[in-house]
Amino acid sequence: MFAVEERFKYLLDCISTACECADPKIATHLRRHCVVLVCGFVERSVELVVLERLNNRAHPRLISFVRSHFKRGTNYDCNAIASLIEKFDSEWSRKFTEFKVRNDKEVDGLASLYGLRNVIAHGNTANISAIDLQERCKEAKAIVDALISSTS
Repeated sequence: MFAVEERFKYLLDCISTACECADPKIATHLRRHCVVLVCGFVERSVELVVLERLNNRAHPRLISFVRSHFKRGTNYDCNAIASLIEKFDSEWSRKFTEFKVRNDKEVDGLASLYGLRNVIAHGNTANISAIDLQERCKEAKAIVDALISSTS
């Protein structure tokens, strides 16, 4: 999916900038910003994948309804992703759930990111190291890739 890959390239560039920043205070702020971007990448990717899969299969009114659903804003951890895609195709959900069961590290990593994002969003002090940020990004991409694969 081209749009997902382009968004991921942008995300990697932002993370690279945050991790290479020489000023520790600025680097901390940039890494916090990247936490928000990684979560946003997952959320937007879920939207893009679901809409792409439904585009040729569903009535335009359903597509419009689904688009409006995504405007609410949801933390798409793995359970929320599985729950959402179950509404459209139980086979999609079954395949994604198989991924979840085999990949605890990725599942826990995304949940950790959402927890950190919520801490940051509410103005509390939170930090993430460059190494952890890069690892959480890889885990998020693995989850998005699993969604794409599960819904193919």
